[in-house]
Amino acid sequence: MAYCTVSARMDTEVKAEFFRVCEELGLSPSTAINMFAKAMIRKNGFPFVLQVEKPSQETMKAIEEAIEEKDLVGTFSTADDVMDSLNA
Repeated sequence: MAYCTVSARMDTEVKAEFFRVCEELGLSPSTAINMFAKAMIRKNGFPFVLQVEKPSQETMKAIEEAIEEKDLVGTFSTADDVMDSLNA
């Protein structure tokens, strides 16, 4: 089997984290990239779902209210305080 070199540009921090994760998994970066390429071939596309997660309307409303500082209840000291407020 003949081999070739593939070159890719990436952010320095991304590369460092990628190499770190590969090392933790006991893989070389080259092996990890080859695994990804083979998975793409098997799936005839990305081997994972590519999607943009969109917040629900209720979440968007809460975000907008927080930005506008509307209907803010206040700060809480404990998780129990939060739950008491939510259940009130």
